[in-house]
Amino acid sequence: MSNLFFIGDGTSTGIAGLADALKGILTTDAFLGALTTLVPVIGGVLIFAFVYRTVRKLVNGSQKGKAKI
Repeated sequence: MSNLFFIGDGTSTGIAGLADALKGILTTDAFLGALTTLVPVIGGVLIFAFVYRTVRKLVNGSQKGKAKI
């Protein structure tokens, strides 16, 4: 059962083989390439969260007769 995962040419197995495969796949260029595609999404989420919190404060304050920002 210890030879369940064969990675590459089959010489390295298990966790060591998985670590070697990930070292080959996960490079700085690949990580930054994926990150740059996510920047607009992250920015949109942050803007939405800020606007949502501000509007929620305004609505909550107006119900009590006290608008606070």
